[in-house]
Amino acid sequence: MNKYVRDLVEGNCAALINSGQTLGDIFNIMFSRPDEIMAEWLENGERRFMTFGEGAKKIRNAAYVLSTKIAKPGGFVALDMENSVDWIICFWAILMSGNRPYLVNRRHPAKLTRGIVGTLGVIFSVAQGETDYPCIYIDAGSLKAEGHEDFGKDVSAFADEIAIATSATTLNEVVCIYNGKKIASQILNCKGILMKNRLMPTFYHGALKQLAFLPFYHIFGLMAVYFWFSFFARTMVFMEDYSAGSILGTVKKLEVTHIFAVPMLWHTIEKQVKANVRAQGAKKEKKFRKGMELSIKLQSMFPGVGRTLAKRLMKEVTSQLFGDSPVFLISGGGYLRDSALYMFNALGYPLHNGYGMSETGITSVELGENVKDRLRNSIGKPFDSIKYSIDEENVLHISGDSLCCRMIRNGIETVIGDTYNSGDIVTADADGSYYIKGRKGDLVIGESGENINPDEIEKDLDLPLARDICVFGYGSGSDEELSLVVRIPRDMPSAAIKDTAEAAHEQSDKLPGTYRIRKFYFTFDPLCAETAIKVSRDYLKRGIADGSIRLIPFEDILEGKVSGREAVPADDSLGLLLRKLFAEFTEKAEEEITMDDHFLYDLGGTSIDYFSLVMRINEELNMRILFDKEGACHTIREFERFIVNSPMYRPEK
Repeated sequence: MNKYVRDLVEGNCAALINSGQTLGDIFNIMFSRPDEIMAEWLENGERRFMTFGEGAKKIRNAAYVLSTKIAKPGGFVALDMENSVDWIICFWAILMSGNRPYLVNRRHPAKLTRGIVGTLGVIFSVAQGETDYPCIYIDAGSLKAEGHEDFGKDVSAFADEIAIATSATTLNEVVCIYNGKKIASQILNCKGILMKNRLMPTFYHGALKQLAFLPFYHIFGLMAVYFWFSFFARTMVFMEDYSAGSILGTVKKLEVTHIFAVPMLWHTIEKQVKANVRAQGAKKEKKFRKGMELSIKLQSMFPGVGRTLAKRLMKEVTSQLFGDSPVFLISGGGYLRDSALYMFNALGYPLHNGYGMSETGITSVELGENVKDRLRNSIGKPFDSIKYSIDEENVLHISGDSLCCRMIRNGIETVIGDTYNSGDIVTADADGSYYIKGRKGDLVIGESGENINPDEIEKDLDLPLARDICVFGYGSGSDEELSLVVRIPRDMPSAAIKDTAEAAHEQSDKLPGTYRIRKFYFTFDPLCAETAIKVSRDYLKRGIADGSIRLIPFEDILEGKVSGREAVPADDSLGLLLRKLFAEFTEKAEEEITMDDHFLYDLGGTSIDYFSLVMRINEELNMRILFDKEGACHTIREFERFIVNSPMYRPEK
């Protein structure tokens, strides 16, 4: 850690410790270096930026405007936006105007969000577009003003609470409330992290920049991405969208140094890299594998120089990914495969595994500087403000100063208490490092009565042609059996389906007896919500129960009993019209499009194409289709079912 970083960290931490540790105090310290770059982004391919000084002025002006719109401050105000500079401005403006932000999780089903809005008594919503819950809408753009740069100087006028919802895989309303003191404890953990790992404060070309990939309404994004870095006047880098081109282009062009993400990102990139290498032939695949082995050996012997050599050694791959700038990566929010951890570290991108929950904040990360430490797939040791303990069922309990101050579960408020039961099964080694083994609720009782963790099985399955896989207990009570669901494309060639089925059976047969899979299924349906950040077993089970996820035994597809394609019937006039419109917004010929082709996943349509499609359908049928997040249609069959059941539909006689 160089002197500049050391002085910055020690100075800001000391100021926070000696303050009232309110959100107002955090704001004043965070924005005390007006010339530092607060945010960067690309606009028409050109770099744009905003300093902390400029940001503070915009926040004070926006807070003033909000204070004129909300006559009675103190309540929760919904902040319903994706990551952006405007999100930062609106977040602090809500607090500065004396109101408490409820960070709307835009990946939640609309019904769940409406329930939380009601529970919190939200009256106003700050957003960039009309919301689908009953609130007085305040357009974020309307908060722009000038001449009120002195507003909010009194930190005692700041509200001191924020509300953040859990990821809601169970669809229960769970809202966690954090105050300034709890967030201050999260921030103060940074000093210990930086002392234990010299990679964390590493600069590239004189700058340290964090990619704002994780949504700020997600606990990992809010605490580890935003507060950990912005509090020390480091730069948030915003992407135009979540497309691969936008992510990779932004990282390379703006030289991002830190990337924190959920396992889905790392797993997706791993799958794509290996597929690209595999497509170049066995010789190239062997060279790639040998290159990774050599890279890990070099980094094990020479940690510092080894990482630089690794990026040069694997230049053919890294030049197509993030380039040379990333120096510190964290995965959190789900189970990280050993193979992904290995590949990224072999490429010279130090990927660390971390842990946290909406209820507890971020509580640990593996901080070993040697690649061998990172490859253990440990979540590390608890931070300074946190203590871990393991009960008789091997479930992790978390205690400490940085847990949320209270929770609201399905409308009932509770104080979280001194210790929180995480529900995660863990082990700890002699060194005091912890390892996540799975969720207690996901355990399957094997034939011998042994508790079997599906995550342990999933990590041993390598099905590169599958879009998603999930191992879970299927059935009820004593009839529950260890089952595998493999999601495949509808147009997957029969030979590829056969190879995938054979690989699944072969890999299962190599597992210990009680861990072998008993039932094998294909599906064409997504295993998680379109906006979800990870596959959810609860979502899968709900989908099976309500029919939205159809399981097809391996043998039914292999024997040709079930096909992924069903043509649009010649006498289905509505279906034929929809097929014509689908073709209009994709590069597919009409005759190639079937009843069940997913507009985005199978036909390659973009989000913009999708909204254009909906507008055209509205024009053709003189309707006004507006979809809830959980109610969107993506296939001809889904659109047809929705339209026919709509009271607005008037079929031609």
